[in-house]
Amino acid sequence: MEIRLQDLRRYAIERRTEITAADSASGRRFVINTSGQVRIPDEDKDFRVEAALEGADRFEVGAAEKTRRLNRESLARELSEHFGKGAKTTSEDEED
Repeated sequence: MEIRLQDLRRYAIERRTEITAADSASGRRFVINTSGQVRIPDEDKDFRVEAALEGADRFEVGAAEKTRRLNRESLARELSEHFGKGAKTTSEDEED
């Protein structure tokens, strides 16, 4: 399953959770809050969120002490299960 910004926003709203996406290669990151609003917390705000999402390889889902760190495949699988689309992935579940 492809990870789309619209799906992440909807997931954040429906699960009442915050999602942070980060691209370790470029250092770009953004946060989606529980209302589905996207925020770029860093100084460098000169990029498209969709472009950062395409390169994102690390995701944090949750708030404070209940944050889970997921890789791209794990998040895609979770989104598929949440939206009932049955994704097929082969990578490890969660990053340590």
